[in-house]
Amino acid sequence: DKPVCWRNLSNAEEIKMSGRLLGGCLDVLLFLVGTRFDKTKEFVEKYKDDGILWYLESYALQSEALTIGLWQLREAGWFKNAKGFVFGRPAFYNQESAITYEEAVLSVLGELQVPIILDADIGHKAPQMTMVNGAMAEIYSKDGKGTVKFDYI
Repeated sequence: DKPVCWRNLSNAEEIKMSGRLLGGCLDVLLFLVGTRFDKTKEFVEKYKDDGILWYLESYALQSEALTIGLWQLREAGWFKNAKGFVFGRPAFYNQESAITYEEAVLSVLGELQVPIILDADIGHKAPQMTMVNGAMAEIYSKDGKGTVKFDYI
């Protein structure tokens, strides 16, 4: 019931990617990294042949916190075997510095040279779809629209 427009980064007109889904709300995930509950490196190693499709979104992280948080996850080994990233629309994002949301994401993830989609229909902001951690999925994005197909093997 609200207009949406998925944005493909790196001037990609069309993005097709498949792999095993992993992700969630960055505001929460950042509290888990490095704790006894963090089994992410084991998961991405176990499913390295599938590759990991990261889906992420933010409730209230601003540019600096987003940049530092993504860097922390990358340095902790979470993004090893990543085949791509899908970011939902942030719920409460205000650009408080000269760095845009897109620039913050690319400053950390751009060097991975994998597809990145912004403003997808996931996260706190409606309309949104449910993502299933561990499910195999195919994600497609073109002309501001996108689809997610799940395979629950």
